[in-house]
Amino acid sequence: MKEEVAFELGSFYANAGILGLIRMLEYDHKKSEGKYRLVGPVLYVDKEYLLDTDLTELFMQTLISLEQETGKFPRIYDGLKNIYELLQERTLEKEEQCELTKSLKELEANSYQGAYKMLQDKRKYSVDLYELIKELKSEKKLEKMQTLLGQIIDILEDDEISKYLFFRQIAYSRIRKFWDSVSFLNKNDAKKDMKEVHYKKFEQPFKEYISSTSNRMFLCEECGDLISTKEKCSYSYLKGTAADIKKKKNDFWNYEVNSWVCPKCAFLFSFMPLGFTKYHLHYIFINVSGNIDGLIKVNSMDAKIDHDDWKKQKQGMLLSLVAKESRALRNIEVIEAGVFDNRYRIQLIRKESLEIMKDNLQNLASLLTQSRIEINNENVNLYNEVINNIIHLRDSYLLIYQVLKKQISSNQSVWPAWILSKIQFKISLMRKDSDHKMTNKDLDNMNYLGQQLQKAIFDSKKTDDRKVLHSLSYKLLNAVRIGDVDTFTNIVLRTCASYEAPVPVLLMKAIKNHEDFADLAYAYIIGLEYTKKDDEKKEGVNI
Repeated sequence: MKEEVAFELGSFYANAGILGLIRMLEYDHKKSEGKYRLVGPVLYVDKEYLLDTDLTELFMQTLISLEQETGKFPRIYDGLKNIYELLQERTLEKEEQCELTKSLKELEANSYQGAYKMLQDKRKYSVDLYELIKELKSEKKLEKMQTLLGQIIDILEDDEISKYLFFRQIAYSRIRKFWDSVSFLNKNDAKKDMKEVHYKKFEQPFKEYISSTSNRMFLCEECGDLISTKEKCSYSYLKGTAADIKKKKNDFWNYEVNSWVCPKCAFLFSFMPLGFTKYHLHYIFINVSGNIDGLIKVNSMDAKIDHDDWKKQKQGMLLSLVAKESRALRNIEVIEAGVFDNRYRIQLIRKESLEIMKDNLQNLASLLTQSRIEINNENVNLYNEVINNIIHLRDSYLLIYQVLKKQISSNQSVWPAWILSKIQFKISLMRKDSDHKMTNKDLDNMNYLGQQLQKAIFDSKKTDDRKVLHSLSYKLLNAVRIGDVDTFTNIVLRTCASYEAPVPVLLMKAIKNHEDFADLAYAYIIGLEYTKKDDEKKEGVNI
């Protein structure tokens, strides 16, 4: 029977590491096929495969593949090639010269300089690339510029050199968001071979640990496995953990460090940069407990929304999560590493909020396409506002009121308010007693009766201009805004009697139970201000 190494779900550091390791195994699918399996919360990987594989090289290649489309280095390289083609024909325009200068300046960054030195020491190239870049920046003659840029491109085209330079950029733009001051990010090793220092720090101790049978007496703080004194690993290099282990040596702790992990967990933690999914300049990891299959599903890298608004991308990932999760939803953690963040942003989302999202998938997806609405001289993103209200189980009544007032005053469709009202109704149900009897049908009926009043008014006045409704709508809006059930009911009853429109008897429920009032009243006003175009927008939207 083949031996396997087990990696079990635990802290979000370990869980992100497990997902990163799986993505690495998937990248190496030709060799790793049949070499690993998932059983509930445990990932089992063939021990022989782990020992025989160049895991550091695989780590580098997997990260490069993930950053290929969005990484900075490929853009710099492509930009230089474009400029080189232009130089074969003519001198550069001012804008093109600025573009060249910008690309060269980026190649002068400290993150690349260490790689230049390391590559030169290993004799990957004989010319000093850094000096070529500086010389080209100040050169004005066309022929000399062609020669210098051609030499730079020739060097950058070498597969091994481009790999090292690209990975150096990834180290500072992506990896440093999760761990620092260790391996190739240790300032003392900045000019050394990245692969060698990473191997010595993580891969070598891990392989020695799973191959050793030495006497062990200490417990790993993460997985509980036994470790020996020599095998103790610090995890203070991880962002978001406690203070540095060295600073922990004080009288409060009786001068004894007691926080250690085994080489297997330290190795696993190093894959965190692979476990987070990149969205623009942000990295997201959705932490769910239970089983690894669920972890993979909710962190699928095809779950992003193609939109310029980063917050919509982030919230779109939540929609993808609840859409894919067929089982009962649980509380989840959304961990975000932003472009300017020095620490993680961790948001706990309760299962009640996830259930509301699941019940409103199509409605929320519809709001993703809704442009911003100007309310009180501010551009409000309805989708983001509603998602935040759902997450915190906050009412959206004020938002519905503001949107309705804005849309009525500008004589625009009140469809966004209807979607908001539908979603708010689910929040209301979640917060009310289990014996609460109001249903979706009640809400739809109130909306329909509002439409019937509109039709009666239009028939009486022989017009379909919604402006004749606005005075009535404003009075009703003001009443519902302050929770005045009596005034709202009296206005509706008098108006229905005047125009011989059906009386909304559901209002009697609101008189008895004021908790229902806002839901029913807003549905009625939205029906009163309904337009035929709203039917097209509502098509396919179900709750």
